[in-house]
Parts: sequence; structure tokens; C-alpha cells
Amino acid sequence: MTYPILSIIIPVYNLEDYIGACLDSVYSQFVDEEMFEVVAIDDGSSDNSLERLHDYASVHANMQVVSQRNGGVSSARNHALKICKGQFVTFLDADDELYADSIRQVIQHVQQMEVPFDILYCRSFKKMSDNQLHEVHPWKHLFEEERMYERVDLHDKRFINGGSVCGGVYRKEFFSQNQLQFAEGVANGEDTIFVYMMYACHPRIVYRDIKLNIINVREGSATHNCTMERVRRVEKNILYLIHQRTFHQGNASMSDAINKAAYHSIMLAIEMYLSVREKKSYKELYRILHIPEIRPLQIIHPPLHQRIKSFLLNHNFWLCLMLIRCENWKNRFIKKS
Repeated sequence: MTYPILSIIIPVYNLEDYIGACLDSVYSQFVDEEMFEVVAIDDGSSDNSLERLHDYASVHANMQVVSQRNGGVSSARNHALKICKGQFVTFLDADDELYADSIRQVIQHVQQMEVPFDILYCRSFKKMSDNQLHEVHPWKHLFEEERMYERVDLHDKRFINGGSVCGGVYRKEFFSQNQLQFAEGVANGEDTIFVYMMYACHPRIVYRDIKLNIINVREGSATHNCTMERVRRVEKNILYLIHQRTFHQGNASMSDAINKAAYHSIMLAIEMYLSVREKKSYKELYRILHIPEIRPLQIIHPPLHQRIKSFLLNHNFWLCLMLIRCENWKNRFIKKS
């Protein structure tokens, strides 16, 4: 039995108006469909998303459709990782798209690469509401194509692709060997937690100038709509990371990754909190972030601005909050001028 080289994992939740464009981009590739598979996990959609998926699966033999009770994007991705058959995996959100010919280029590169690698970083772009494209985590001028890199190289060059797993191609065996899973129950920043913990497992990384995916930024989407309820959800991130810190005690590399993920989650919560227009309480934010339990937040070789913020988080949370607020005011002033 022949297995596909690449599995494209697509979690789907109530996106019937977008899944067609997503799958059309997947099936407009210039490559034999036996070379890849699509694993679409419907995460308990209440609209017609599941029906749309079955429509495509009835035409394309390389597409698996699985329906599960709503458990969130992490649960859907973990489910897909258990059942996918590809040697490599890539992740695509159901409201995003692939560039034409990108899959052929990825598969060709995988087949030609003589030295085994764990992560292939391509190029990923955000399409804003005005149709302007902005590259996500640009790596050109930082890294050379074909050369193998490790986690230390990423830190030295200040490149951390912490925002999303989209835009990368990953060796499935690397995930299973290191028991890497997405944090279930975490609704904001689950990709960041996963990426930092993945880096702690010392992957071999290569870069390739392939335009892989387009992330469509929709107004009103959960990612960009800041409410107090969304800030409260970050508490699940912090509790998960506190548990992981205890579980991985003694592993310096993983502890550093957990601290970085915790720092990122705290900064995410504070930035969202400062953008919320409804009634809010600083004491509630302090409680949500479990500051006394997450201390000390020691990060190995951080940039200067992170070093200052982590120092303040460990000693005076309120000064840290004031510093970030001043940074926001400064950035707004610079934009206006």
C-alpha cells in the first residue's frame, strides 16, 4: 500500500461560506492527488460545513472527513494527527487558502532533500480587509535556503515563528517521537504554546522560498475581536503552562520553552485587555494571569525589551502593565504623526 507524502490537516467549525474557497485552492494544485491527502475534521459545526466537506470528499478519493463533538481547534488537529497517513503534515485553517502550485513545490523539495529535516518553513502571507498582502514571520535575509538550522540559530537571529503553525511543513514522526500535541482546552495562543514546546525538542529546520498559504483576516473573527471574555480565556493557557512546568521540571530546554510561552500568553492577555472598551478590572487581570504562581518567569537569552518586562513581571506586575500602556500610547502617537 502506498502512503501519501503530505497530509493537509484542516479543522472546520461553522465555516460553510469559506470552506469552498479553501478546498478549491487545495484541489487547484499541479500535482497528482495520490501524492497528498486532505484530512478535514468537522469540530461539531452547527451550519452546513460538514455537508460541504462530504460534497468534496465524494469527488476526491484522497480526502478524509471526520466529524467530532466540539472540542476546539487543538482537539481537531490532534485527532487528525492520529489518523493522517502522510510522512509530512501541514496545517491549513478552513477560511484560508493555499497558493497555486505550492504543494507540488513542497513535495518536490521533500523528495530532493538528501539530509533529513523536521521542519520546512515556507512563506506565509496575511490578506487584510483591503486585499493587501503582508508576510507573516518573514525569514529572507535571515536564513539561507538549503542550509540546516537548529533552535539556537533561531534565537540568535531573533526569529521565533510563534504565532502560527500554518506556513510550515512538519515531519510527522518528529511529532510522535517527542509526543507533541496541541494544548486542548486552550482557545487563544494554542499555536504559540505548541511551537515553543516543539522548538524545545531540537528540530532540524530548513527554509525554502515557496509561497505556501494566505491567511484571510476577517473583521469580527475571534482572533481580532478583543473582549473581556476573550481575555478571561487566557487563564486556561496559564493553568496549562503551570501544569507543564511541573511536569517538565528538570528539563532546562522545555522549562525555557514553557516560560517563553507563558510570557507570550501574558503579553497577549495584557494587549487584549488594554484594547477592551467594556468595563474591566486590573485586579481581575492579575487573578486571570495567576502571576504569583507563574513567577519566577526566567527566560534564557531574551531580547532586551523582553528582559525588562519579564523582570517587572517577576517583581512588580503593575509597573510592567504601565510600561506596556506607555508603549501603546507611543506607538499610536508615531502612527498618527
